Amino acid sequence: MGQVEVIERHVLTCADEDKIAALESPYKFGALEDLVFPFVPVENVFVYPQSADQELVSVDRLKQALSSVLNYYPHLTGRLQFDEQTKSPEINRLDTGCELHVAKCSARINDLVSHKSGRLLVTDLPGSGADLTPPFDPSLEGVCRDPILAVQHTRFACGGVTLGVRTHHIAADACSIFQFSRDLAEMYRNIATGAHETTLSNPPVIRSYLQGSVSALSEEERSKALQYNPPGLYVDDTPPIEIPEESAESTKPSVVGHVLRFTSDELKEIKQTATDPEGNNWVSTFEALSAYLAQKVYQARVELLESEGKIASEHLSSGVFSALNVRDLDRLNLPPAYFPNAFYAVNTAIPHETYTNGPLWKVAKAIHTAIRSIDQDTIKQTVDWVAAQPDKSRIRFKNFTLAEGNTTLTQWSRYNMYIDMYFDHDRNGTPIHPILSTPPFTVTTRIEGLAIFIATEKQLSKTEYPPSLDVLLSLSNPLWNTSSLKHIADKL
Repeated sequence: MGQVEVIERHVLTCADEDKIAALESPYKFGALEDLVFPFVPVENVFVYPQSADQELVSVDRLKQALSSVLNYYPHLTGRLQFDEQTKSPEINRLDTGCELHVAKCSARINDLVSHKSGRLLVTDLPGSGADLTPPFDPSLEGVCRDPILAVQHTRFACGGVTLGVRTHHIAADACSIFQFSRDLAEMYRNIATGAHETTLSNPPVIRSYLQGSVSALSEEERSKALQYNPPGLYVDDTPPIEIPEESAESTKPSVVGHVLRFTSDELKEIKQTATDPEGNNWVSTFEALSAYLAQKVYQARVELLESEGKIASEHLSSGVFSALNVRDLDRLNLPPAYFPNAFYAVNTAIPHETYTNGPLWKVAKAIHTAIRSIDQDTIKQTVDWVAAQPDKSRIRFKNFTLAEGNTTLTQWSRYNMYIDMYFDHDRNGTPIHPILSTPPFTVTTRIEGLAIFIATEKQLSKTEYPPSLDVLLSLSNPLWNTSSLKHIADKL
């Protein structure tokens, strides 16, 4: 795969110092950020092919673009801390800076391709992409010490380039990171043309919904909010129990991540099978594929347990977890360029018998019902309830667990992972788009039962509907060899 070596590290802040001065310190997040685990980053790798015409993604110009785009995201130059009373995350030490790591790799991008289809996959990249993003320390000390935003520029022996963009999840969600990356690319192109005004065509909104959380509500609003019983959250009044570290000699099988391609035709077929034959219900492509994967994985788990002489229903949980983007008009109706977190957790449990022997459409219907039952009032009242809590550290997700049997599904594919993500043009003026846009496989994405739905290069052509999808699926290694997953494993 080739070794990746970081050769430079640059600390960058806003090109215009007045942008920092305009922010209050500490800079407050909103209620939705109170629900984010602090040890989770959001990161993506963009792969750009070599060009015979020019050097791609100039480091000097990228440094300029980062400083200029930070004028619109000045809070990202600070460091995280947590309010001593409310335990809400906030940002202090503004202007400490973000980081740009410059690296080189001895490999040629074309030589990395190993898949029989000839496509480049994240598993072909050094460290499955992890070596192409800045390092991340998930400890609380690391999260508060290290930059909120970091970018890694890696040039390969062929001249191709990867850009790894990473933020703390507390500051941004998946939608946000692609918005920031598009803004960075636009700023880079503006500088390349010699434009004097380094402005963005669609400036971001960086102030969080219910910013300041508790202080964002009046006493009357807070009192009313606390009377609500949110469907997916509760307050844990018991002191936290220290969880013993897992033994280094644990015999637990390793978790292995693979990339699965589902073509447009395959998605149509799955969606048809996942639709109620009586015509009493409809399902989205995401709901249909979620049901298909969740059921296949559960059946594989049952198969494995039964091969060990165990009663599967006594050992497995059957939860399905996902998240809604609440930016939409029928949810929180947030501005189009809203940057902070805007997701709402959804979960349901599928009966064991339905999972093991039921038709796919019943599983899909359960997932569809769980998602569509979350209306605008529920979202608003839940977020108000979060804002009103005096101690955010005691908020818990109901039924959320990484217990064996559960599946977590997240939909990155709905975002423009490829569109407008170009920095340079070729000699004919054609944009040089990434040939791959993907989150890396890391300790926070290679979690048993986690499936990340991502867009493919087909997103650029817009010639198929539904567009093909790649799924980054992480499972305990023995599951990949079960007969229940044979059809899926055949895609590898």
